[in-house]
Amino acid sequence: MGVSETETVKVDMVMNVVERPSGGFSAGGGISSGITSGPLSGLIGRNPNLVELEDKLLAMQQPESKTREPLLIVTEERDKLRNLLNEFKRLKNDEAGDEIASGTLVQELESSLVKKELCIKELESSFHVQKEVNTRQYEEIKLLNERLNNEARRIKSLEREGDWLRSKVSLLESSYNSSVIEVCNIVNQNPIQCKIQL
Repeated sequence: MGVSETETVKVDMVMNVVERPSGGFSAGGGISSGITSGPLSGLIGRNPNLVELEDKLLAMQQPESKTREPLLIVTEERDKLRNLLNEFKRLKNDEAGDEIASGTLVQELESSLVKKELCIKELESSFHVQKEVNTRQYEEIKLLNERLNNEARRIKSLEREGDWLRSKVSLLESSYNSSVIEVCNIVNQNPIQCKIQL
């Protein structure tokens, strides 16, 4: 009975890991919110870096079928194991229970434990692979986010430079207009001066 309880606890621990994934790889964290609300939010749909980042976020949110299938198998085997354990306990406490029925249950229990152990190993392996993939994708997303932030700062700098150039052009236009008016006045005054000298 001690082995069975240990296996049951192990299954519960694995199930808890599945039900509460690590928050470090959550696709709904600060990275995505900073992108959709930042200065480049209006460029979504035409900026290839943003499109790539959105695709990676969606990919991390989609569950892998190779991880879900072992999880379903483990859940089924765990439920089966618990039912067998409950039945075995009932027969052990029942004075009318015979040894043949008890032996059959023990064989089924051992078979179920073997299958469950294989499923758990497969599930742990799949989780390990998926964790590495998620870590790699998370690092790529961080790099993309940093690149986008640099691009946003560059755009802000270009906007400030554009404002300065527009102000400079406005001053030049004003100076040019003043010069044109002054030249026109000089030209208009020259015929009058010529007549006076004559």
